Amino acid sequence: MAKKKKSQTISAYHKWTIARWSLYASMYLLPLIPASVVAAIHWEEWFVNCGSSLPFGFISLLLSVCMTIIGISKRDEIFNKNISGLFYFSLVFATLGLSFKFLSNICNQMGDMFLLTTLGILSGATCDQVNKSLVIPRTLEYKKLIEENCLDQKSKKRRERQERAEKEAKEEAERQAVD
Repeated sequence: MAKKKKSQTISAYHKWTIARWSLYASMYLLPLIPASVVAAIHWEEWFVNCGSSLPFGFISLLLSVCMTIIGISKRDEIFNKNISGLFYFSLVFATLGLSFKFLSNICNQMGDMFLLTTLGILSGATCDQVNKSLVIPRTLEYKKLIEENCLDQKSKKRRERQERAEKEAKEEAERQAVD
């Protein structure tokens, strides 16, 4: 029995779709990695040998970073079309991190975390920008090719349904014209 040859267009579409979702997930995960590493390095000092205020502050900082990233990424699409808002946020975050660097020892460590998190945010922003500029348009291009040329079962069934509906509409129009 002959093996059915896989469509290169569909394969390319699946690769671009995987890249699209990977970059989307990276946009949210990369900003959290630096703060998590710094927290792991300073775990004894920050979480074990201190009261509840420092861990609560750190957890609320991570929560605020997550909420800010989600808030920025879900804002009005008009501003998002060309440049990711995460680039602006990373500049604000870097400025805040530098101000912490000059305050005191714990603020110095927090400043390090802010600056490292800024690198994570810039990485996420780069993922977002690549996704918007390259991957999403390419994915849509391949999806359009698949649908226009009926290369998968969904598009074949959709075309059959459209042709059947057009045929029925023509028959109904002819019946109404006769009546």
